[in-house]
Amino acid sequence: KARLVGVFNKDENYELEALQLPLQVDGHLMMILQFEDQVSKKCPMLPSSKTDYADFLRKYNSLDKRLLESCGVSERDLFVALSQLITCVGCRRAVEQLFQEVQKSSHSVYETITVTSNGWLGISPSFRDNPKKLYHLFHCVRPKLHEFLESMRRKNKRCVFHSLKLHKSTEFQSDNKVNLPKWCNYSVIDVWDRMCQECREEITTIDCNCFVETMDHYLKKHRFCNECKAKVQRAFHILTGDVDFRGEPGFCSAIYEGLRCCNSTNNNTTTQTRHIHVCCERAYIVHMLMQAHGEMEGGRKERHAKTTDIAQEEVCTCIALYLHQRLHKLWHQKLTHEQTWLTLCYIGIEACRQNFEIAVQDKIGMGQALCDEIELADKAKESKLEKKRLKKKRQKKKKEN
Repeated sequence: KARLVGVFNKDENYELEALQLPLQVDGHLMMILQFEDQVSKKCPMLPSSKTDYADFLRKYNSLDKRLLESCGVSERDLFVALSQLITCVGCRRAVEQLFQEVQKSSHSVYETITVTSNGWLGISPSFRDNPKKLYHLFHCVRPKLHEFLESMRRKNKRCVFHSLKLHKSTEFQSDNKVNLPKWCNYSVIDVWDRMCQECREEITTIDCNCFVETMDHYLKKHRFCNECKAKVQRAFHILTGDVDFRGEPGFCSAIYEGLRCCNSTNNNTTTQTRHIHVCCERAYIVHMLMQAHGEMEGGRKERHAKTTDIAQEEVCTCIALYLHQRLHKLWHQKLTHEQTWLTLCYIGIEACRQNFEIAVQDKIGMGQALCDEIELADKAKESKLEKKRLKKKRQKKKKEN
């Protein structure tokens, strides 16, 4: 599972580290997505099946280094395999874009596979030159490809992350009506738990100009009268500091606890922008998300805000909705990027394994390979029969005693 480890700024010529990719959150905000080295961590010291490993080792030793290096796949052949294995158009496009991004990058985005500048995908030398690691990759990691691809399949041929339903935060409810894959996190708060403090501070910094659009939509949706609408807008101006709260009857400072407003100057345009900063404590964020969820389930009921404190509550509801929409978008983008990253990795491994088997067959001959497989199958059957005989003997001795 990936983590968000920082804010990415193109202008600063930030150099990404290994297993990192930039993630576009919205028009101006980009974050750094850090993937985990799962394959090396889970690679066992000893193979799970000695018979299978001995067979693989025989094949591995039949190939010289040049042949092993050639057991990769070209960009064209990879995309052909992609179209055969992945039914979702959105996934295919995302994988193609990621492949081109990895092709141009100067750092390693994967631990198991490498992509050269001319579009050749191969197994990384640390796995290719180690038979135990390569066996683990082909015989333990690769079978997960089938399970992973099956979790993506749907009747309408679009995966859950590229379906229109999941794009809108208002249509994703906590009762998990959307059938998400087992590997992903189901709740929007999970993305909060997997990001650094810098990312949390950035995602909870709300641009006032963008927020006004959300507030206007909310006021129209609930058919606020002109008087109540003016009251809510005035409560917002109290938060931004345009109206002095000391002269407002019914104002409650506790309602705006955890919220503060600031003015900042853009260095490029020298224009001032105003932001609302939301408290970054997890309990406060959970409270805001629950408030937004309650509003989304409430429907289009007519509402009123006759007093200042009620108007303040309505402003807080709008902030909660805006924050939920932003976190939902980040959650969706993160999981979609993770799925794309995994898809390219697994399909690359599958294509390399197929070319490895073809190279072995060409080297030792189809006939010899078939004979060896039959011989191994016979040995396995004989071993099973021998175990059964020994088991019967033990049971017979127990009865006699």
